[in-house]
Amino acid sequence: MIDIFRNLDRKISTRPLFFVYLLFLITQAILFLKIGVFTSLEAEKYVTQGNLLYETGRLSDTKYIFYLPVILFVYLCRLLGISYLPVVICQVALSGLSLLYFYRLGVGIGNKKVAVYSSILLALFIPLQIWNFYLYSDSIFISLTIIYSYLIYTFDKKGIKGTLIILAFLIVLCFSRPHGLLFIPPTIIYLLLRKQPSLMLIACLGLCLGLLIGMYILLNAAFTGGEDMDAMKPFIEEHVICFVPLKPEGADLDLIKTASPVNDIFYYIFHNPLHFLKLTILKLHSFFNMTRTYYSTGHNIMLSLILIPVYILGLIGLFRFVRPFKNFTLFLISLLLLYPLGATFQCDDWHSRFTMVVFPYFILLACMGFALIFGKKSLES
Repeated sequence: MIDIFRNLDRKISTRPLFFVYLLFLITQAILFLKIGVFTSLEAEKYVTQGNLLYETGRLSDTKYIFYLPVILFVYLCRLLGISYLPVVICQVALSGLSLLYFYRLGVGIGNKKVAVYSSILLALFIPLQIWNFYLYSDSIFISLTIIYSYLIYTFDKKGIKGTLIILAFLIVLCFSRPHGLLFIPPTIIYLLLRKQPSLMLIACLGLCLGLLIGMYILLNAAFTGGEDMDAMKPFIEEHVICFVPLKPEGADLDLIKTASPVNDIFYYIFHNPLHFLKLTILKLHSFFNMTRTYYSTGHNIMLSLILIPVYILGLIGLFRFVRPFKNFTLFLISLLLLYPLGATFQCDDWHSRFTMVVFPYFILLACMGFALIFGKKSLES
């Protein structure tokens, strides 16, 4: 049996991307046969907005500017008079491209073997790959976040040109999903604390101030964008899972209501710290746990068999990743800490979609941890 695995490992090592994409395409084919093109539930909002944009040239509410890519795809399908199948094809293609950049990132921060096996695991991770067949905004967003992380890694030492490319892609992220705004704080930390000349640091201070102001304005725009974008509702009704209130009658809280939802949130935090802390802990548990009471026992067992080793090995890999300390380390550690925390300012998703943004990096770190424990050779920087 050991010899079989060794032979398989040798074959994979000779043509790594072939095996990665073979498994990726098999996974996508199976999911397509199972799901097809899913246009119900949340997808109905984007289909409606895409059709509205085609018919009237506008969107119904401001909030939809933060979901532009999928809405524009629907618009193009209507314009060309074709089905929504090309949208799924584009989402699968973008996911495949992000997998390539994920592989290259794995080579950069780990080694070739870490990159291969983490990419294989990501290609086979159904809870993430399944969103490629939903006309939601998540597939495009998740793929773009992986590409963005690779850009941070690649353009780290490209000076002003690299910084401008990173900022341009960050803008794309912000208008792919509202959660793209949560990439601004890790980017600010990366820009301020990375090793750079003094003059560049002064410029970065002004740039980061602009990013903070922009984030504040865009968050207020998202929360006042209409329909279900109510900043305080998840706190007042205690939503851990979105639209599933633990206290539908409303909690007894010290609140204010102003023209700025962001200010209202911070007022709530400072005046109701214990309530905020309780909800944050519950939401973080839900964010990282991924098992659900409404899943079958078998489903939850399978998820646990994946999550437990990934998180344990990921923590081990994390200690290896931060030595030696590099500029990209600032970004990734900040992302893994701040993105989940930022997501708790609203609520967690019914099927853990929001977790899929950071879970690829836990897979990558877990493979580094596995290699550190069981590999014959230590990882090279």
